[in-house]
Amino acid sequence: MPLGMKRGIAPIVSVVLLLMIVMAGAVSILFWITGTTSPQPVPQRAIPILATPVSNDYVTMTVLIANLGNRPIPAGTILYTLENEVSTVLPETIDAGCQALVTFEGYDENGVDHYFPTGTYTIYGKQEGMTGASTVSAYIDTSSHEPDTTNKTEPRINQTVVMINESVDYDVTIASCSNALFIVWGEQALPTGKTNHIYYSHSLDGGATWSEPVKISDSQTNVNPSVIANCTDAGCVNIIVAWEFDNPSNLHIFAKNASDGTTWSDKYQLENMADQNRQPSIALDNAGRALLAWASGPENAWDITVKRADSFQQLNPAPAITVDANAAPDSFPNIMQGSNNVYWVLFESNRSGQAAIWASSSTDFTTWNAPVQLVADGREPSFMQDHDGEYWIAYYTTGAEPYVWVRHSTDMNAWSQAIRVSNLGDEDRSPSLSQDLNGVYWIAYESRLNGNYTVYVKSTTNARYWQN
Repeated sequence: MPLGMKRGIAPIVSVVLLLMIVMAGAVSILFWITGTTSPQPVPQRAIPILATPVSNDYVTMTVLIANLGNRPIPAGTILYTLENEVSTVLPETIDAGCQALVTFEGYDENGVDHYFPTGTYTIYGKQEGMTGASTVSAYIDTSSHEPDTTNKTEPRINQTVVMINESVDYDVTIASCSNALFIVWGEQALPTGKTNHIYYSHSLDGGATWSEPVKISDSQTNVNPSVIANCTDAGCVNIIVAWEFDNPSNLHIFAKNASDGTTWSDKYQLENMADQNRQPSIALDNAGRALLAWASGPENAWDITVKRADSFQQLNPAPAITVDANAAPDSFPNIMQGSNNVYWVLFESNRSGQAAIWASSSTDFTTWNAPVQLVADGREPSFMQDHDGEYWIAYYTTGAEPYVWVRHSTDMNAWSQAIRVSNLGDEDRSPSLSQDLNGVYWIAYESRLNGNYTVYVKSTTNARYWQN
């Protein structure tokens, strides 16, 4: 029998509850602990719990849950919000205690838009490990708590095809500078498939139109490009593109730079190491120094290696630092420095037995912490921190759900559920994330349609929502 009150004091409990509801106002919500699977009138054995909406911005709803009987909420209670009897949010777990502040996210695992307009909701809950009956259920009426939409608007979602031609377009990466966008990708000619070049294009009108693609590689077998744009208040002053020269006898990382995207420098080599050097990621740290991460080592035994120098032209002689020596192959690194000055490298590794996303961090760029797994099933991560300080990962999965996904975190420890981004082809992969000066989130990826891969660019004003 669940904890509760005796039948004889039910009238007293009713009076107490009535007084509490009147005092709390129309925004207070009554929770009760029950043994039922659906909302019921308050049972005689109920332990009354009061909950009050604290904030509601359509995208998230925060509720303060407090136990009127001064009894702790059961440890590990998982709350599920339902709207019109359809689950619209991800489960939230609360710790034991007499009160808890719970925030619900208004989207599902596929990134489908779900908001919290004013109205009546139902919350179900149960303790971890329990099956069957709920242990918490309640109605929520937010009609007297108007959502604050000052900083939240319905997301504007757009998608653009950048390149469709008689070729295979792949390995796309995107960067932004002010409100300009820059993308680079690899292109394999058809029908022979023997020529691989790196191409560049930019947009000055928010992705509506793109410049004529420019081939920036000057030899065959070039793959896995990375692009950044170094900006000042006056605009973009330097565009840098690095890529892998994929020749079995000469696997090295090269780069070119341009100030206008039209006139490119001669290529220069960013490292000078033995074995294979693949899949570069370039960035600038908070002091403006050049950063490089790449996979280095014998075939299928790569380790993630990093370099830092005052400029990209000075990277070649700079010391190479191995982030983590591991028997399993590590690949597709993505490097950045956060607003708290911590350096991060995210990468793909199968050290857990399958392709997963791992991360290592450093405060001095010399000593790197042991990698931790962030996503159990994912490939080719792209990583960024937005203007609000929130971290975002984009990656793709294979198998039954071959799509591009994103996750977000405020602390690099607790991550959201996966939010689906792509919805077009029969295989979507190689995502790249960026955010422009106006706060618009951009993601570029390749999608296989009719047997060929095509470059797509998608944007949203709220990165929790990518589906129309």
